Order: sequence, then structure tokens, then C-alpha cells
Amino acid sequence: MAELPRVTGLSPNQGPPGTRITIRGQNLGINIHDLIGLTICGCNCLSWAEWKSPMKILCRTGPGVGKGDIIVTTRSGGEGTCTVTFRGYMEKIGPTEESAIWIDEPDLIEGKDKLHMQKPRDALGYDHVLEIPSTEDELEELYPDGTGELTSENFIAAWYLLEYHRNTSFGDLKEGLTHLRHEVAKRKRGPIAFVKRNINTFIECHDTLHAVHQMLLQSESQSEGGSITDRLERIVEEAGVTADRLFANVLHRKDRADATRNALGVLQRFRFLFNLPRTIERNIEHEEYEVVITGYENAKALFQGTEVQAFKRVLEEVESLVNKCRDKLKMKLEENPSTLSERKRLIRYMVQLGCESNPAWDCLLSQHRWIVRLIEKCKADYQPQKDDHEDGEAATHVRAHALSFTSSGSKGSGSESHSPHRMLSFSGGSSLGRTGSALWKKVESAMPRRVQFIEELCNLVTALQSIPDLWQLAQAYFSEKLVEHLSVDPETLQKHEEKFTEMLQSLLDYFADLLRLTFFPSYLDEMSEDQRSLLGAWTPFDETRQEAAGAWLPFCVRHVRSCSSSLSRLQLPREVLRSLRQFAGDLRLHCTTRLFEQSKKDINGLKAREDWRTEIDECGCITSLPVLFENICMEVLLGVKEIVMENRPGEISRSPHIQALQKETSEQLTDCFHVFVDVLDALAFYQDSGSSQRRDGPSPYVVFPSTESLGDLDEDDDSPSREKQHLIALSNCRYTRLRVLPKLVECFRSHGYADYKDVTQNAQQYLDELNAKISTVYVDCKELPIVGALEPGMTAGDWDWEECPAPTEVRGYLKDTLLKMVKVHAEVYSVVPPFVGRILSHLAEAVIAEITRVLQCSPGFSDNGTAQARLELTVLERVLSKCLTSGARNCLTEAFSVLPHLADAEKTKTVDLQVKAFMDSTKFQLACFSGVTLTVL
Repeated sequence: MAELPRVTGLSPNQGPPGTRITIRGQNLGINIHDLIGLTICGCNCLSWAEWKSPMKILCRTGPGVGKGDIIVTTRSGGEGTCTVTFRGYMEKIGPTEESAIWIDEPDLIEGKDKLHMQKPRDALGYDHVLEIPSTEDELEELYPDGTGELTSENFIAAWYLLEYHRNTSFGDLKEGLTHLRHEVAKRKRGPIAFVKRNINTFIECHDTLHAVHQMLLQSESQSEGGSITDRLERIVEEAGVTADRLFANVLHRKDRADATRNALGVLQRFRFLFNLPRTIERNIEHEEYEVVITGYENAKALFQGTEVQAFKRVLEEVESLVNKCRDKLKMKLEENPSTLSERKRLIRYMVQLGCESNPAWDCLLSQHRWIVRLIEKCKADYQPQKDDHEDGEAATHVRAHALSFTSSGSKGSGSESHSPHRMLSFSGGSSLGRTGSALWKKVESAMPRRVQFIEELCNLVTALQSIPDLWQLAQAYFSEKLVEHLSVDPETLQKHEEKFTEMLQSLLDYFADLLRLTFFPSYLDEMSEDQRSLLGAWTPFDETRQEAAGAWLPFCVRHVRSCSSSLSRLQLPREVLRSLRQFAGDLRLHCTTRLFEQSKKDINGLKAREDWRTEIDECGCITSLPVLFENICMEVLLGVKEIVMENRPGEISRSPHIQALQKETSEQLTDCFHVFVDVLDALAFYQDSGSSQRRDGPSPYVVFPSTESLGDLDEDDDSPSREKQHLIALSNCRYTRLRVLPKLVECFRSHGYADYKDVTQNAQQYLDELNAKISTVYVDCKELPIVGALEPGMTAGDWDWEECPAPTEVRGYLKDTLLKMVKVHAEVYSVVPPFVGRILSHLAEAVIAEITRVLQCSPGFSDNGTAQARLELTVLERVLSKCLTSGARNCLTEAFSVLPHLADAEKTKTVDLQVKAFMDSTKFQLACFSGVTLTVL
């Protein structure tokens, strides 16, 4: 005998009657004929079994309920065992739902004496629904045309949830939604899927009907009393009459109930209509416009076109209230400011209420008029009607506070600010930022009216509820994304778009003209009389106002550029922003010019700050002027870069304005060097009051009164001598060329300025010219007394080269000359060591040339005279050997050629010994000449 059947697997493991399952296990039969029994939950299911293999059987479950075993019985193995269970359950089937098995009618009857169908199961799949009674009137008021009945055409899901699931948790509602989707998907599969699932049942029904048909045919052929169908027809008719008699009362009550329900429905509709005017009026007062729109649309859908006079009167009253609502919405739409979302909502309400005009276009026009009114009011508030002198006084007050603050905050530092103009301009993030400090409050309270006007006007135009909202609203309207039901024909929409572009361009042109007129009053001269009256006028600048306005120019540039950048980010058309960008470029150029003009004033004011106190540097002794000049130039370059040169979003990097700014900055920085060179020139050369012009250069020569302190140092005066001032000026000039100029050029280049090579070339030219001029003047001052004393010294005591005694030593005139040159060396070396070779080489050449001239003028030389002359020339050659230029050596050679040949060897030896003795005796005094580096003047 074979082994017992054993069930080890089941899929699925639960389901209602008729569920198709797959049974897996071992020894489930040799073939289909070996399978003789199959029970599931105690129900015989052999007739629905389909044997596949000894390890697999397909089957449908019977009407068993609860958990039970699956027992397989075979001829070869007998009754088997099971390690798994199946749970069967009964689905509650409604009278209109599909079912694969027969459902007895008593299961759908609540009692024997009541023919009332069981209520359909819960739509969310809950067996026991907690019903929380809701007030019928509340639900009907919320949903006047709906019902919570699942089979009704007016079914409203919200009604059903409020009625049956008011206290159901959110998690349970989500599970119910999943169940509902599953049921909908199952129904969408349709009757074909249902037939496929229950094909065996349909086949059995077909076989049963066929058998009944055969029995009927056989009975009819054997019957003598007529056809069985005739008898069945009579029986059915009698059953119908009996049923009509039994259910006549019930059907009558049903008809009455239907009539009552219909009457209540009509009354409910009338109640909604009659209460609608009061409801709409109350909602308009509370600004609940969506409820007004819903009620109005429902009333039109139900009663529009009615012939009942009562209904007509009510609808007329409703229409009157809706017209008032439209007017109120239109007034709110024209009231500004309001947010963009609020405007869109109001436009949607007006469209849904059937406004005859175009509310979106009306909103654009009203907002444009509102912005124009704001600009006009701002202009009227700030433009003076009469000459106003407060601006200059206020600016002076501000500058005084700013200057005192700067000086107190920068004591002991070498890089103090040189003007309140710059301190106000470049104070971003500093103590003058808008942080509520006491100083800023004073500055803000004294801000010139023009500056306040520009700040207020720029903030007004870029405010969120101004042009940005106007543009976004227009873009939504022209792209037909503003309101769903707002339909405008393409031709009208295109005309509106063109007109809006003209309006926006006119608005921004007007805005740019007002800004331009603030700082360029002469701009009115180019306009017609009508334009002048529209733009108004500002008081022309006097010197005080010009200075005050210039001090606030960087502040204004920031506001204008920020405004232009904000509008550019809106992606407005290029032609709309053309005038504003043009003004921003002109203002940047004007600001650059004014910043450099102020810097040049500060540089020119350095003359008054020169105290001739020096500090030692690698370049020599310098005063504070080059450092102060460097600070001023660095500050103005950084300021111009921060305020003017750096492009913001929306600004074109390669526009003509940028090129003009680059060129203007290069020229202005070159002018700054020119002014500084003029300052050094003026400080190096004091003139009497009768002289008023520089020898060269376009700048006026600054006159200083002549004083006695221009000579040597006095005990009561620390000012250096004129010659030393020349040397200090040379050192300042050299430091500026070697230190300051490279730093400024590097700063200039690193900030993106293009013409830094021209700046370098021009600045070097100015400095070199001044260097040569001061050097020449200084050498002339030192050369005149030295060279002028040579001839008197050489001929002192009626010296005669033909009758002079034998040489014993170097004469005094040469010693005096060398000592004077030592003094010059010490003076130059103490101030500007690199210039020692340049000065001494020129002096040496002048001395040798003068000695040569004197020797050439002598009628003759004796042997003693020749020896004396050779002694002095040889000493001069050896002492000044490091200072001799080619011209000096030529003069020296020429001087030796004038002297006769010294034939006496003894005298030649004596001259050499005397030269050696002089060099040995004065080696410490003359050691300074040994370290001289020759430079050409």
C-alpha cells in the first residue's frame, strides 16, 4: 500500500465560498482516478477538484465557515493528513451584487413579517459601523441637493462620512480607502472576469438546465393533460395574483412614502432658494465670497429659466445682491496695496460671479495708476517749492559729526580717513551702517532732501506690491494662467500686452527722468515745457549743495543700482529698462568723477599737512605724504570698485558704460598722480608771493610766504633747510615711484581695470620729471658755492704757476673743496642714500671742469708749478675715482695735457710720495667717497 496523502501547503489560506485554491503536498494520488475524496473545512469539494500531479491539486472551496483541515483521500493511500488549515468566511452579499454561490433569501430578511432588504454593507469594508446621529437639517443645509444613500444619483461622499464615520480615526479611513480602491478595481474587471473565476459553476448550471430541459421534453411527450409549461404558467399567474393581494398594502405605503419624500425634496429646494438672499447678504458682510459663489451657481443651475413668479422674484433679489458683491470686489481690487495672491483671488471671484468686464485687465490698469500716484506723491513731498537752504546746512552738520567720529576712532593710526565724503561713502558694515547707532541717527536726520527722495523713490518702485507684483500679475494674465475660466480672445490679449508694455516703459522712463533730474538739474534744458511741468524742478546747486550732494553720491548709486538690479531680475523687456540703465550708467560715471575729484582735493590738501618729520625707509628718509597719498588712492579705488565698477545681476559687463568707467578711472588716477607730483613740487620749491605759477604743468603753483626758516636750521625752528627739503622731496618721489606706484597699479589691475599700463607710464613720467627737476636744482645749489670758490682759492696769495715754490703738500683750496663735497655726501646720504652717486658725480665733473679751465688760462708752468698742479690733479683723481663720469675723466685728461712734461725724476717721485702722504693722512675723512656708486643725472 502507498504512503498516506499529506497536505503541506495551501494558497490562499482563507476566503469566501468558491475561492480557487492551490493544494500542495505529497502522495496526493497517482492519477485523477486515484483521487476519491477531498474535504475542506468539513465540506466535500471533490466535484470542484482538478488533479494536476501527485504534489498539486487545484480546487474551489465550499460553503464551510471557520478554520478547518484539508483532507485528501486516495485509493492507493487512503485518508491523508494535513499540516495547514484554511479559514472560510461568508461575505455579506447585497441584492445587487454578484455571487458565485447561491444565497438564500432568508439571509437577507430581518424578520418573517417584514420584507425589508438588509442594508448594504459599509463602503469602507467595516462590519460594524459606529453610526453617530447627525442633525438632518445640518446635513441638508450643507448639501441641499445631496444625500448619503449609496445607490442615489445625488450621493455625496462627505454626507456619508459625516453620517456614518464621524468618529472614525484617520488611520481607519486610510485603510477604508484602500479597501474601496480594491473593490473598484475588482468591479472594473467586469463580468468576463467573474465568469472566468466561476466557470465550473456556470457549466454545472448549464448541465442542470439541460437535464431539466430533457426532463420537461420527456414529461411533455408522456403527459396527456397538456404541456407542463402551460400548467407552470397558470401556477405562476396564480402566484402573482396572490402576491399582489399579499403585498398590495405594502406597495401602497411605499408609493405614499415615495411621494412624501419627493415633496420633502421639493420643499427643501424651495427652502434653499428662499433663504438664499439672506445667506448671500450675510456671507458678503463676512467676506465669505466662495460660499456666495457656490450658492449663486446652485441657484442658477436649479431655477434659471423658471416660469414660477415667486422663483423669479427671489432670483432677481439674488442677482441684485450679487451685483453689489461684484461692485465690492471691484472696489477691493482697486484698493492698493494688496498682495498678489489676494488680487488673484479677487479676480477669480469676479470671473466666477460672471463679471461683464475683464477684471484682470482692470486690475493691471488700477495698479499702474496707483503706482503713478505714489510716485507723484513722493515727488510732491520732496521737491521744494522755494529755495531751500537746509540741504547745505544739514550736510555740513553731517560732515562735522562724521569727521569728529572718524578722527576720534582713528587716533594713532596712519590710515585715517581724509574726508567725511569718503567715510560716508565706504562705511558698509562699519559704524555708519543702518544699525541704529546714535551717529547714524544724526546722519539720517540730516540727510539731504534729494538723497531722501532717491531712497524713497527707489524703495517705492521695487517694493513687492509695486512693479514686481504688477509684472507677475501681467505675466500670469498674458500666459492665460491667471484664472481657469477667464477667456480672452488672442487678438485682444495681444493688444493688451502691447499696451501694457507701453505703460510700463512710460512709467519707468518717468521714474528714470525724476532720478536724473535730482542730480542733473540741467537735464530740464533738453525738454519741452510740458515735460518740465510734469517732472517739476529742483533748486540749482550752489557750492554748498554741490558738496553735500557729492558726499551722498555713493549712497544714491547703491540705491539706484539695487533698484535696477531688482527690476532686471524680473526679466522685464530690455527696451523697458533702457532709460533706467542709461541713468544708472551716467550716475556711476558721475559718481566716479566726483569721488576722484574729492580725492584730488584731499591730495592737494596734503601740502598743509606736511610737517617734514621723516621716517627711515629702504628708499631713504620719507615723510608721511607718500603713505597718505597711497591711502587716499587705495580708498578711492576700492570705493569705486565697490560702488561703481562691480556689476550686479542684470547689468551688462561689456556695455559702453563700463568702458567709459574704465577710461574715466584710468584718467582720474593719472590725474591723482599729477596732483601729488604738484604737491611735492610745491613743497620742494617755496616762492615769494610775487610768483604765482609753476614753471611747467597745468596745475597752479601754490604760493607760500617766504620766511627766514628757509636757510639753515635755527635753534627755535625744527624745519629743515631748503636743500634738505629738496632731498626729502627727492626721497618721497623715489618712494612713490618704487613703492606706492606698484601697489596702486597692482590694485588697479586686480580690480579689473584695463588701462593700468597707461597709468603706470604716465605716473612714471610725472615722477621722473619731478625727480630730474629737484635733482638739478639741488645740484645747482651745491655746485655754485663749491665751483665759485675754486678759482679764488687756486690764485690766492698772488699764486703764479711760473714762479711758485716747490710743492710740499696739497693746497688749502682743494682741501676745502673735498671737505665741502664730504658735507654734501653726508647730507645726501642722511636723507636719500641712493642719490649720493648721482649728486657727487655731477659735482665732481663740475669741479674738474673748473680746475681744467683755470689751468688752461695760465700762461705757463715752471717745474715747481707743474709738480704742484700734478700733485693736486692726482689727489683729486684718486679721491673721486668712484665718482668720475666719462665727461669728468675727459676733463681730467685734458687738464693733464695742459701741464708740461715733468722731466725731473726726483720731482716725480716727490709728487708720488706727497700724494701717498695726503691719502694716508685723510683716509678716514675721505673714506665716504670709496663706497659711492656712480649714477648719471
